[in-house]
Parts: sequence; structure tokens; C-alpha cells
Amino acid sequence: NFDTEILKILEKGMVNLVKKYGITDTRGNLYKKPERFADYMLVSPGLEKRVKKFEVPLVEVSDHLPLILELE
Repeated sequence: NFDTEILKILEKGMVNLVKKYGITDTRGNLYKKPERFADYMLVSPGLEKRVKKFEVPLVEVSDHLPLILELE
């Protein structure tokens, strides 16, 4: 959920890569409740320029999916 007050505060001056890359789920199939976000990746605008790849692969070893960030 991108509408929480704490996330809005954290996003000030930061780039939310989960939102920017259109990620729709950080929970995976092991999590049965309707809320699909548990994890976020926020970076400074300067670091965002160095992002080579960001992904959330469907690797289910827990109820959280891995967030993988590759920088130049």
C-alpha cells in the first residue's frame, strides 16, 4: 500500500523503486491475506541514477519476496 502516512514521509526526497518499477506484489503466494506489499526499496535521487536493474522475483522461501537491486 503506497498510501500510508509513514511511506509518504519516507518518500520525501527519495525514490520508491517498488512504485517506479510498477511492482505489484512483494508478498508472493505464501502470504494469504489481501495486502500485497510488505517491503519497499527507497533510494536517494543521486543513487537512483546508478540503478542498473531492480526486480522482485517470484522466489518463495518465506512470505516476503526478495528485492534485488543492481547498481552500476
